[in-house]
Amino acid sequence: MKRVLLALLALCGAMLAAAEFTAVKNVAFLGEGRTEKLDLYLPADGKPHPAVVMIHGGSWRAGKKDAKREINVCTNLAKNGFVAASIEYKLAKKGQAAYPTNLNDCRNAVRFLRANATKYQIHADHIGVIGASAGGHLALLLALTPQDCLTDTASLYPGVSCQVACCINLYGFTTRLPEETQLNYDFDVMAGDSPEEKLPVKLVFRDAPPVLTIHGTGDRTVNFRHAETLDAALKACGAKSEMILLPGVDHAFNMEFDRDGKPLSKVVKIAMLRFLNENLR
Repeated sequence: MKRVLLALLALCGAMLAAAEFTAVKNVAFLGEGRTEKLDLYLPADGKPHPAVVMIHGGSWRAGKKDAKREINVCTNLAKNGFVAASIEYKLAKKGQAAYPTNLNDCRNAVRFLRANATKYQIHADHIGVIGASAGGHLALLLALTPQDCLTDTASLYPGVSCQVACCINLYGFTTRLPEETQLNYDFDVMAGDSPEEKLPVKLVFRDAPPVLTIHGTGDRTVNFRHAETLDAALKACGAKSEMILLPGVDHAFNMEFDRDGKPLSKVVKIAMLRFLNENLR
């Protein structure tokens, strides 16, 4: 009998966990002729919620909307009362730059959520963005170029803004460090002509959306000085910026685990949820 009760309790717990959110996969948002999709993670209570766009990394060339990191982040967001949208966007190919289409794809993801706010139970005025690595770079470009959200001609949703209320940058590329020649090469492939114009540190302004940057000091892919440089630039112009440096942590962590699957300091998850609650509720 005891085993039966324990089994029933475990089953009930699993059912409750499963009921915390629902996932809607492979939603089209970029119009005819585009194969990129987004995955939605919707809180299951049927109430309106703030929304967050999740932009994957992958050196602007690769990455998936349903990789472990993206699933971890979006699942945690949905369980904590946020609609999460993990998106795909145009990737750079050999000899072919992805910019500005990749950034416009991110903008159109925000517009899609805003245009479908009623359908997906979203507070249309409360949309933020999270990006990791190359996705952090794109998230920052999205947040730091709000004027382009009103004027760009790539909008699939005329009259719908793509401005975001806040941005979380996870170990994103923000500047140029002289020793990072290979990383700069990858960035140039993504950016095409005038890559210097795509550096977030050159786009900061006083009334920018609040930015939270989290970076590991042991990052072997993007040096943590990228985080320090961005944070200093934002604060120097009077914008709201927070930075958390994680001692010894390497690239590609998520809300709970490092790149090797080992538990990460709880400060990451707590800080991200606190920041989103402060700026999106």
